[in-house]
Amino acid sequence: MPIDPTIAHHRGRVAALTRTNDKKGLAAARRDLDRARLEAHIRRLVDAAPPITIEQRDRITAIVHAHPNTAQ
Repeated sequence: MPIDPTIAHHRGRVAALTRTNDKKGLAAARRDLDRARLEAHIRRLVDAAPPITIEQRDRITAIVHAHPNTAQ
């Protein structure tokens, strides 16, 4: 399976910042890479899943919005 271009971008950024002394930048790049990987994983799950009802969608949305790191 080919690598997602967004993940490749963030991996490259992490690699480049690993060679510097920019600890804040590296932490942000690692966080961005983790989020890109999570998004790609969720996209694969959604693409492979059967259709869901509106109620199921609402429950899933509530789970995401209830997460403490969700930006409002």
